[in-house]
Amino acid sequence: MSLSLNRLFRSFIYLLIVSSITAIGISRLAPQEARFRILRPSTVVPVNGYHFRTYDRLPRVLDPQTGGLTRVNLEGVDVFDSAACSPWENDRGQSDVVGRWLGRSKAVDGVCQGCGLGRFKFPGGQALERVKLDVMPVSRPCFLPDEPSTVLFAAGDGRLYRYTFEKECDPTGGVIDGVSPTALAWDVATAGEKPVFINDPIWPTDPRLKNRLIASLTFMVKGPDGKPKMRSRLGWLQLNPEATAIVRAGRLIGHDEETTAGAVTSPDESLPTVYSSGTGTGLTLAYLTHAAGEEGWGLRVAPLEIESETGTPIVDELRSHTIAAKQSHAIPIFSADGRTLYSVLNSDPKPQTVERLPVPDLVRVPAAVLARLVVRNGRIAWN
Repeated sequence: MSLSLNRLFRSFIYLLIVSSITAIGISRLAPQEARFRILRPSTVVPVNGYHFRTYDRLPRVLDPQTGGLTRVNLEGVDVFDSAACSPWENDRGQSDVVGRWLGRSKAVDGVCQGCGLGRFKFPGGQALERVKLDVMPVSRPCFLPDEPSTVLFAAGDGRLYRYTFEKECDPTGGVIDGVSPTALAWDVATAGEKPVFINDPIWPTDPRLKNRLIASLTFMVKGPDGKPKMRSRLGWLQLNPEATAIVRAGRLIGHDEETTAGAVTSPDESLPTVYSSGTGTGLTLAYLTHAAGEEGWGLRVAPLEIESETGTPIVDELRSHTIAAKQSHAIPIFSADGRTLYSVLNSDPKPQTVERLPVPDLVRVPAAVLARLVVRNGRIAWN
């Protein structure tokens, strides 16, 4: 009897060891959460699929080094656009891609069952979160530099919102419902007149911009005939340390000869993007403009300077160059070396791919020389 019990005990111990080793092996095969993040932009940039002749309900991704466009596959998505990649990668070389998600009852011509934000891993396309919101995102989001799980986005009611994704989520849990993002307050006392709409927010990672982001701001102004008109201008926004309120704001692009009447008739400004070489040299701004009666949008580039004492970003419109006309309202994308811009032509039929446009040599001057424009970038210079 004693011998049989010893054999049984040894067999039990053996099975326990084998099962433990097997469990450890299986757990190592399963995907693990990222242990750290590296501040490194993704090597691709999402572009809305509806800009192209072959319509897609998903974005395409552009490789800024080669100019090649490829389609993406994302898990469990009906419609996904206005997307942006995180400015960081995890320890597996993956970024988060976040954009506007629309749920439909069926793939083609289905009834909309909700809208909000979607978060996915790229490359790979693994669905992380689909969040149904009570406001409609209208532009691509931007990531907060110091909070990698938090994004800002513009909504259809004209305000900026922030939303923080869960650090640990269940991708199989389906759509998250009943979520209200946090609206950013606008401090009129320090930021000046509140715009009717805030759109196209970007938050460049260059440390010289500190806690300032850039966006398109729309105001109601009086035209030469005295009638109200909507005008959009690029501006900078400074947030409080908690990133819950806009405490300062100003015009980004100034002009020495700007007058109230001239400003009202000048083109609208939209979809900014900033190139930084990462070496501490000058920044470059690209943006779109549109004047009444024009077909499509104009694409402009200009040197972007930072005023050292205040940290205010400054662009002198006299040093802005128009490098293309008749472009679609698509975000311009810099090549990896900053010498080329990729843009989408506004044509009928729609184009099959993007255009490659050379960036001209820009005349740069010290920001101190442009200090005269800082006053015009203040609260009274929106019209």
